[in-house]
Amino acid sequence: MLKLSVFCIVLGLTILLVSVNNGSRAIQQQDKQLCLYVKANLLNVRVAPDVNSDISHKIKQNTEICSYSIANNGFIKIDSGYVTKEFLSLTPINTTNQVQATHNISNKQYSLTSQRRNTKTARDYLIAKDYKKAKNLALIANKKNPNDIESWEIFAKSTYLEGNKDEAINILRAFLSRNDNKELRELLQKMENGFLI
Repeated sequence: MLKLSVFCIVLGLTILLVSVNNGSRAIQQQDKQLCLYVKANLLNVRVAPDVNSDISHKIKQNTEICSYSIANNGFIKIDSGYVTKEFLSLTPINTTNQVQATHNISNKQYSLTSQRRNTKTARDYLIAKDYKKAKNLALIANKKNPNDIESWEIFAKSTYLEGNKDEAINILRAFLSRNDNKELRELLQKMENGFLI
């Protein structure tokens, strides 16, 4: 009888500790929100979620926005007002090509070159472990079709394999909260459990 009582107490404490630990993990995961970046050169911040609303100020390209909530009419509420969500992205805009082109023009160094069309796909770059190029091509495909499952898969895998595991998990969670997909859900489980992908 004493052994049974001790067993029940130990079992009860174990269950209590596991549930408290899982609860704190769930709270931590809910607190994490993907940061967004401004795509436009200058983005209007409005007083209300309406294109006819007054502009309070403007924010520059690649400004990071991590605190926000969804508002009406295609707007997102940020700390200082409302911005149109179509001018935001999950990754910063790469401006190195623009700078190089401007530099060449200002120094009048013109050159004509012929380039072969790049026929490699995002998956080819992923397999070749060139994760940066894989992510860039996946983003281009995603801009053409935001529901393209393959582009989300490649982007998340590349991010994960670069070592940004939490970011990759958050990206998949955000996509799966809007679109259910069995393959991506399985990929997310592998990432969350730390398995090789």
